[in-house]
Amino acid sequence: MVKIINPEDDKRLNPISALRYIELNRFKVERFLDERVRKEDRYFVLKEMLKNPVALAYIIKNNYEYDERRRIKIVVDKITREGTITVMLGAKRHGKSSTSVWLLEYIHKHYPDKKLYWIGYSEAIEKYYPYVNQTINLVEPDENSFVVFDEASLFLFSRDAMSKQSKEKIKELPTLGHRGASVLFISQSAQMVDIDIFLLCDFIWFKPFFAVDFDERLNIPTYLKYILPKNKNENLVYDMHEQFFYVFKNPLPSIWNDELSKPYSKIKTKEKAQEFLGGLLKMGFDEKTIDTILKIRGWSLEQLLEEDSLRHKKKR
Repeated sequence: MVKIINPEDDKRLNPISALRYIELNRFKVERFLDERVRKEDRYFVLKEMLKNPVALAYIIKNNYEYDERRRIKIVVDKITREGTITVMLGAKRHGKSSTSVWLLEYIHKHYPDKKLYWIGYSEAIEKYYPYVNQTINLVEPDENSFVVFDEASLFLFSRDAMSKQSKEKIKELPTLGHRGASVLFISQSAQMVDIDIFLLCDFIWFKPFFAVDFDERLNIPTYLKYILPKNKNENLVYDMHEQFFYVFKNPLPSIWNDELSKPYSKIKTKEKAQEFLGGLLKMGFDEKTIDTILKIRGWSLEQLLEEDSLRHKKKR
């Protein structure tokens, strides 16, 4: 049994002391099951959780002895540490974008020295959050940075769909730690994210999620699919190393509208589309992948190359 250390607690729990804690706090365990698990699934969930009593003890302790504000602070402290990789998974229109924007606001307020980056050009982010840097290149974020990679699957397709050049870009992820950066990947489905990201990630952040999208590659306890969040503002953040999780609710960001809810809507100007294309080329994507991504943003590779060709002809 792996001994798990809670960073908020100087004492180590071992399997014996964890079982004692669970017995003394069985009413909290019952409350947890009542609040999060359907009646017909409670026996299975409890049986599975008791396989790791240390993790279960900390799950109860963290989520019923700490108030929500403290849980949020603990989670943000963890995911913003240098070199940390977090993957956020959630069904479409279930609060991923609003939570990520709220998180940027929270970090900006409570960690003012941390540089914030948004991978992929978003006019809405540029308009409402000028303190967030935008880039298309994972190499750019440097020391003391936090990087949001919204809809990561647009850029890092699952391995079968990726070009050779794109696969190579995943190898840059471990260097984030050496540069003092941490990253949050956001996707609708685990099956759309490359396996190497899950092998490297430290946390999986669940929004409301379809159980059918659970993927064995996640390497997490199967009982988690029975206790996933139900509402858009609910979160479950699973620590891959310590094997326990935190649950909490987040408010909407201070600014929230249709523009921000669709951060990857059509790029309005040719100049911005050209910049976006340049970033994709620097990342080494093949032409087919670039064209797919550009079409999502309202342009095509052929269209932008024609524009570029016409400009060169006019200069001549």
